[in-house]
Amino acid sequence: MTWGPAYNKPSTRRVSMEYHPAPANKQSAYKAGQRVHSDKFGDGIVLESKLESDGEEILDVHFSDYGLKHLMASLANLKIVS
Repeated sequence: MTWGPAYNKPSTRRVSMEYHPAPANKQSAYKAGQRVHSDKFGDGIVLESKLESDGEEILDVHFSDYGLKHLMASLANLKIVS
């Protein structure tokens, strides 16, 4: 049981600790070594791509002007250059 912040009453929030693997049919759109372009950060290189348990692709991209960025592929709006 967890406790809420107000009045030391138990919280009604439920937390699931179950493991949910990434969907088997979901594949990474990005691969390490690919060159990409972002309208916000400019040109970069994908260093790592991981699929999370919910199917979201998480990228580590190094941009020449902004350094290392940890991005969600669905929100990053990256264009693959090569």
